[in-house]
Amino acid sequence: MEFKVKAGGILKEKTDAAVIFAFEGDKLNGILAEADKALGGVISEAIKSGEFSGKRDQAVCFNTIGAGGIVPKRIIAAGLGKKDGFKADNLMRAAGSASKLARKLSLKDIAVMSDPVGKLSAAQAADLITQGASLSLYTFDKFKAPDPDKKEIKKITLVVSDKALETQAKEGLASGLALSEAVLFTRDMVNAPANKMTPADVAEQAKKTSKAFGLKLKVLDEKDCAKLGMGSFLGVAQGSEQPAKFIVLEYKGGKKADKPVVIVGKAITFDSGGISLKPTEGMEKMKYDMAGGAAVIGAVRAAAALKLPVNLVCIVPACENLPSGRAAKPGDVLTAMNGKTIEIISTDAEGRLVLADALVYAYKNYDPKAVIDIATLTGACVIALGDLAIGLMSTDDKLAKDVLKAGDAVQ
Repeated sequence: MEFKVKAGGILKEKTDAAVIFAFEGDKLNGILAEADKALGGVISEAIKSGEFSGKRDQAVCFNTIGAGGIVPKRIIAAGLGKKDGFKADNLMRAAGSASKLARKLSLKDIAVMSDPVGKLSAAQAADLITQGASLSLYTFDKFKAPDPDKKEIKKITLVVSDKALETQAKEGLASGLALSEAVLFTRDMVNAPANKMTPADVAEQAKKTSKAFGLKLKVLDEKDCAKLGMGSFLGVAQGSEQPAKFIVLEYKGGKKADKPVVIVGKAITFDSGGISLKPTEGMEKMKYDMAGGAAVIGAVRAAAALKLPVNLVCIVPACENLPSGRAAKPGDVLTAMNGKTIEIISTDAEGRLVLADALVYAYKNYDPKAVIDIATLTGACVIALGDLAIGLMSTDDKLAKDVLKAGDAVQ
């Protein structure tokens, strides 16, 4: 899909649809009011009838046939929600809703109004719109037969009304594309079946990332891990025929003397529960237990692509948790890298075991400014908090608040 930025009037843009954003409960004004006048008041009527209200995630298409002065074949009005409490995420979601509607209508190209919105600059708006469109149109069909009838948008033009905003919008587009690529890369890793995303495959994706962005890469095999005393990590891996991989990626965008931020991602490429076997129903979803590892590799890709001024270390302990004659058993005692002994009660509590050695490695080999670990750690978290919140624990309240703030900005 091609993205580009253009300055001019969006209602003069030759495109299948012009996307214009509106706040919930706001009076029609600006370009949307201009479009409504040319369309004989159909947008106003849609608002009165409740067909369109500007609510978050709402998108409605209006045909422009016979409307004088409007070049786009359609107008898509996309809701931003209420102006009070407007968040950046609302614009991203609105762009996504409009893009999905356009694809549903088999449109090939759309133009999106990318002027400043609320307190967002043109650069921020272009960034969020690009991400919203890219991420909303994602599909994972790598292992399906090609669909000749598959609907895809070929081009999205970000339109700003003023030539002075064009440079800002181009900067935002570049940032949005970099972030989108990292997220889509991560999604592809997570969605891949476990036989196509083994620990070795995770290491290969880290290698591709290293080559693409010039990062330092270290991949420890099981012998290397044994020499370092990673009995906790290897205790989980020993039940599988797939060799475990301990992956370390380093991005150095900050000053040489700056302490690194270490991000650790759990990567159980398939979690059967081990000897404490999970129920059959839903077990196919346990390929997702490497999402933490995929996320931190994606985060390093994004940091490198954006040339962020930070030193970042990504640690990914990757293995499978399977039952076999060699697998760890309930009651077994493992010794972690720091000499601590750990008694296993349930082999399905493997996440903390692989993370234990990863965290010890982080503190032993680096003098980190902060360590953040990301994991699909336990279903009990979902039971306690539901699907709309994460479990977060920290020994540093300021760090926890910073992480929550960042998460809230992109929720």
